[in-house]
Amino acid sequence: LDVDETNRINRELGFTDDLSAGASPFTGDLTDLNTPLDNTFFKLEHKYVFVLDIIKENMGESITITKSWTLTMNAPPKNGYIKIIPPYGLLSTTTYVITTYDWEDEDTVQENVEYWFYYIEANTNTKIDLSTAWTTNNEVYSNFTVRFYQLESSDINVYVKVRDQYHAESEATAKMTVVNQIGSSLYDLT
Repeated sequence: LDVDETNRINRELGFTDDLSAGASPFTGDLTDLNTPLDNTFFKLEHKYVFVLDIIKENMGESITITKSWTLTMNAPPKNGYIKIIPPYGLLSTTTYVITTYDWEDEDTVQENVEYWFYYIEANTNTKIDLSTAWTTNNEVYSNFTVRFYQLESSDINVYVKVRDQYHAESEATAKMTVVNQIGSSLYDLT
């Protein structure tokens, strides 16, 4: 690990947590190409510069070939949110449109970011999937059938899991209300 170059690049990225001299993620013999790494060493969005020296020795002479590369630690998508229209409606009747917007990722183009939608009933703490598979579609439609409907209304937390091409995941949530009784004062059709 080239600590000086790693620190220089990360300072340019705005990070202030420099590595100390001699820091290394390797936990074994550096002459072994399969030496283990300490995965807790790496920090998301940071870059790490590695240098590999290949030395060929023959009859007292040696030739060194040096190869360096920069590894970027993958960060999950960020800055996205969910919008639910309408924010409240009638049990089994209202069709909700749930859309997630504005996700940013440093290494995945927007068209390849994938989504998984689900919700949790606040009254029962039950998780129910709205997605059947990861998809690049950022929108789902649903009529909610709340299992616990004795109360006048049920609060529902809707979630979206978002992942990039390397499967780093983030999550966003929004709250909505399902009115369980047609005559409820909570549900105003106007």
